[in-house]
Amino acid sequence: MEEGARGEALDLAQRSLAAAQSNHSGDAISDRLSVAGAYKILGDVEDRFGDKAAARTAWQGALASWPAKVAESPRQMAVRASILDALGRTAEAKALTDKLSVIGYRRII
Repeated sequence: MEEGARGEALDLAQRSLAAAQSNHSGDAISDRLSVAGAYKILGDVEDRFGDKAAARTAWQGALASWPAKVAESPRQMAVRASILDALGRTAEAKALTDKLSVIGYRRII
């Protein structure tokens, strides 16, 4: 991709993260999931454009933002599995994808 596309993608991902971080809806779990999702997207963008260190940092931020010990929807579980997989924590990711498989969850995108 062109450098302009990279800059635009990074800008949008960073703006998404900033918006998620500044949002205080009164639902702390939802707010943390939004921040984690924004970090995930930022990591994916960084990875796509070859900055593996920045991608890893963003994915670590996603995992650190993820709320602990809460019930997850299948979609949320799939996102967390994706974050774990991106960080090379494949055994943990597989445990989640196995649970998703048992309930018949299929990733749409």
